[in-house]
Order: sequence, then structure tokens, then C-alpha cells
Amino acid sequence: MKKFTTKQLAIAFVAIAFVFIFGFTAYRGITGQFQSQPTISNEVKSSIKKKDISKKEETKQIESQEESKKTDIKSSDSSSKQETKKKETKKTETKSSSSKQEAKKQETKKTETKSSFTKQETKKTGTNNSFSKQETSAPQQVEPPKQETPIKQTVSVQVIGVNSTMMQGNIEVNSSSTAYSVLRELAKQNGKSISTKGFGSTVYVSGIDGLKEFDHGPSSGWMYKVNGTPPNIGAGAYRVKAGDQVIWYYVNAEQ
Repeated sequence: MKKFTTKQLAIAFVAIAFVFIFGFTAYRGITGQFQSQPTISNEVKSSIKKKDISKKEETKQIESQEESKKTDIKSSDSSSKQETKKKETKKTETKSSSSKQEAKKQETKKTETKSSFTKQETKKTGTNNSFSKQETSAPQQVEPPKQETPIKQTVSVQVIGVNSTMMQGNIEVNSSSTAYSVLRELAKQNGKSISTKGFGSTVYVSGIDGLKEFDHGPSSGWMYKVNGTPPNIGAGAYRVKAGDQVIWYYVNAEQ
């Protein structure tokens, strides 16, 4: 017989062990001994699912707690707002009540003031009545002052046309009256017209009641005299005084 070496024996042993392990493994696989592994994996999965569910429930609980906290905060805010409104309402009511009290006080003061004024007026009325009684008991006859009738300051004005007197009268005068102004006033009172040229102190009378210069010749026209003397200035510049006699007359060159 051949002698086996140590190396060959080791290789044979390893081969036998490999065959044994492979055969045992195959046997267990056939008999179903490896079915416990899926069960173990399912349990692991179920435990993982339970953990996930528990985590979700915890998350939901945390969220619900946060929501409840928010609700509590909102309710506390609303309650604080309601308290603020109540305080403001109380302040308003307090102000209105104080204003009403002030108004009542002012009305009371006004009433008292009016009553005091009424009392004072009553006292005054009583005093006036006493004075009137005294006056009635001792009447005094007071003669009204005599009013002197002012004397009118007038001048006599006469207008003479062609061989006839056209108008005449007395005209009131003042410090600014002129020979022309009294003629104008006399014509106004009698409804007569006057034709003039120029104005102011240089006014020139060219016609009276339709009788105009040059109607009876190239040298015919109107002139005036005061107290019988023809002045050397225009009628608008000559100042008349009370008592003067002013005559306007027409010069007829054809005579």
C-alpha cells in the first residue's frame, strides 16, 4: 500500500469537510430549517413598522400639543383684547359721567348766576320805583329849550331875456356859491335848461331856455351883474354872498 503524506491527508480532510458541510446545508434547505429566517425578517419589519407608527403617533401628539398651545395663545390674546375693550368702555363711561357731572355743575352755576342777576334786577327795579315815586310826589316842570330858527342866507336872482323877464327867485347860498351856481339852481327850480361852455371857474353861459348867443346878431349873448355892477371875472369864479342881487340879461345887438 501506498503511504499518504501529511499534505495529502489534509487536502482529503478538507474535501470531506466541504462535502459534509455542503450536504448538511442542502439537507437543511430541503427540510425547511431555513424558513425561520423569513419569520425573523417579518418580525423585524413589524417591529420597525410599530416603531414608525409610534413615532408618527408621537409626532401627531406633539403637533396636537402645539396646536393646543396656539389655541391657548389665541384665546389668551382674545381675552386680553376683551379686557382692554372693557377697560376702554369703563374709561369712556367714566369720562361721560364726569362730563355730565361737569355740565350739571355748570348749569347749576348758570342758574345761580341768573337768579343772582334776577335778584339784582329786582333790587334795581325797586330802587327805580322808589325814584319814580319820589319824582311823582315832587314833579318838576322843565321848559324845553327854545330852538332858534336859522336865518336862511339867500340872494335874489333874475333872468331877463329879450324885453321880458324869463324867471326870478331867491336862492340859498353858502361860502362856495357863485353867480353861475345860483343861476343853475334857479333854472332847475323852474324847469329851464342852460347851455354852457367850459367848466369850473372858466364856465361860460351860452344859452338860457333856448335863447342862445348870436341869435340876435354877432354881438348878442348873455351877461350878468351883481348889485348893478358887471364883474370883470367869469360867473364861475365870482363868489356871491347873502343879500346880493344877481341879474342875468341878454344883450341884443339889433336894438
